[in-house]
Amino acid sequence: MRKVLIVFLTILTIVSLSVRAEDVVKKLDYARQVRSTHSLKPQGQAVVDQYIALLEKRIAGDDSKVIEAYDRLYELSDHEYKTTRKSTLYSEFLFDYSGIPLIICQICRDSSRITPNDADEIIRKQQMRSADSRITDVFLKHIKTHKSLTNAIDYCVQEVAQGKESFRIPLAKLRIEYQRELVRRALKEKNIETWDPNVIEHGQLKFALSEAREAITENPNMITEYDRIFYEAFELLNTREEAASFYAFALSHAASLVHTNSILAQMLNDRLGQYKARVRDQQGSAGDKR
Repeated sequence: MRKVLIVFLTILTIVSLSVRAEDVVKKLDYARQVRSTHSLKPQGQAVVDQYIALLEKRIAGDDSKVIEAYDRLYELSDHEYKTTRKSTLYSEFLFDYSGIPLIICQICRDSSRITPNDADEIIRKQQMRSADSRITDVFLKHIKTHKSLTNAIDYCVQEVAQGKESFRIPLAKLRIEYQRELVRRALKEKNIETWDPNVIEHGQLKFALSEAREAITENPNMITEYDRIFYEAFELLNTREEAASFYAFALSHAASLVHTNSILAQMLNDRLGQYKARVRDQQGSAGDKR
């Protein structure tokens, strides 16, 4: 059965690649037709020529050459748009050049031919071009894969210190991921199957909560984003007191949003009540044992 599944997946992959290759060939044929039949200004002509070069490189399948072609296409398109406020790439091919940085990062992420050092340099360049949060996700995954989770955390800390607010949420996610990894290690080392909050100090979670409080104090609108991250983390880490404390804090800072988001206030109040009850139950159980 497993062999049959492997064969099926292999065939599916080959068919998928074949369909994509056929699609690129069609795009190349159309681009050549545009070049030969449309009257374009010099800047637009240069963009079309580079788009054709890109498609040719994609058919050849060399990731480095494809990235170089995308890189040049971005530069030509960006210059054209800033000069004329028009984009030949979009008007002729419905291709928004602003998405090229993400495409380049995704190629780096998926390629087995580009070295980690080269990928690092390429992705950093794309970060300078675009504020797309998906590029940040690719870069942090790159750091985790080729360096370490702690390196990714350190990178986010540095970016936040420089005033880059968009790194706050990724930092919280990374701290929680690291906290969960530390918990797994502790349980394995102590040969414990059932979770006990006293097994390990939740240092990374506490850092994340402290940073969240700072961010929410400055901008209460971030409550919702942090809730999405922490609610799951509180459940997985079984941290009831930290959860109750966080939701009490969040609720107090949601006051300025109540008139526009009463649903949020009610949700925070429900979460607070839920964890307060769990804390009471935990304290009651501890008292019974004594």
